[in-house]
Amino acid sequence: MSKVLIVGILACLSATIIGIISTAIPYWEYLHGSFLGQEGTLNIGLWRTCIKYKTIVASRSACADTQIDKDWWKAVQSLMLLGNGVLALSTLLGCLYYKTNAQSYVQGTVFTALLGGIMLITAVIVFEWRKRSINHLSVRVSS
Repeated sequence: MSKVLIVGILACLSATIIGIISTAIPYWEYLHGSFLGQEGTLNIGLWRTCIKYKTIVASRSACADTQIDKDWWKAVQSLMLLGNGVLALSTLLGCLYYKTNAQSYVQGTVFTALLGGIMLITAVIVFEWRKRSINHLSVRVSS
């Protein structure tokens, strides 16, 4: 087997892992300012929202599920999940090609890698384009 094939499989695996991590972390949007009457930071992710603020006595933090019911938000979540799933499929097809040497796996691997990448990039573009409306959303965080 060629080294290019192994590098390609490892690249798909790396993209899948990075995609999963980026989908899960609560750092899609970072806001700094006054929240609940205290100076602090608000980290908004696709699934979790965390707030960190300082009081006179101590620093506090709280996280909760992100509760945004906008269609574009759900579209970004869906595209990220589907894109990660398709990238994982691409990695699997690449491994199957490495094992069996069947030409159809190469075509499937390339197609699914491109499709997964396009889905992830589209999700990020939609998020960046629509994030201006986050300032107008009511993000509920309870401790």
